[in-house]
Amino acid sequence: MTGTMACYHHSSVQAVGQCNKCGKGICKKCYDGYRGVCYDCAVKAVNENLDEAMDFKESVVRARNGMKTGSIIGGVIGLVIGIAAGVNAGTGVLEVIGMIIICPTLGLCLGGSLVAVIKAVYDVIASLFKNKSEDDKGAGCLVAFIIIGIAIVPIMVIMTFICPIVTGIRFFKQKKQMEEADITIEEYEDTLTKLRNYHKFSMAG
Repeated sequence: MTGTMACYHHSSVQAVGQCNKCGKGICKKCYDGYRGVCYDCAVKAVNENLDEAMDFKESVVRARNGMKTGSIIGGVIGLVIGIAAGVNAGTGVLEVIGMIIICPTLGLCLGGSLVAVIKAVYDVIASLFKNKSEDDKGAGCLVAFIIIGIAIVPIMVIMTFICPIVTGIRFFKQKKQMEEADITIEEYEDTLTKLRNYHKFSMAG
């Protein structure tokens, strides 16, 4: 039904088709330039993708900041423990320095990943009570905390060995995700600029 329909954006030009999204009449310039949709729908689609990419980057930044905070706290605690252990043991200077280096290092790794492990355990248990009553949810949270409390010691022991690897992997993975998100955001912003420039050009023509 485009025989008597004018292009939505070029009222003096007859439409050759309709927008695949909203059904507005679009001329050949619009149809070819925006790939079968009108300018408004093209911009809307790109903006939605841009928002999604920015939200993803924000979530990665939050996770990265959380890991940094945990690592700093863990490092400080590890430093205090290292100094106290070295001094109380009456060891020599090299042993004290060793404790000061080793404990903060372990603290950094544990602080960066242990919170994530505890949260994962809690989320799994809490999900089992997702559709339950408020009383059951409360009981589920209590169970989660009890299990985490019981498991904290073995978790600490295990994480002491694997945390350096886990923390390193998480760090580089988040770095790569942020770089990819920046590239994606830049591409969508560039697409928006091209769409707007093409729209101005087609309106001028």
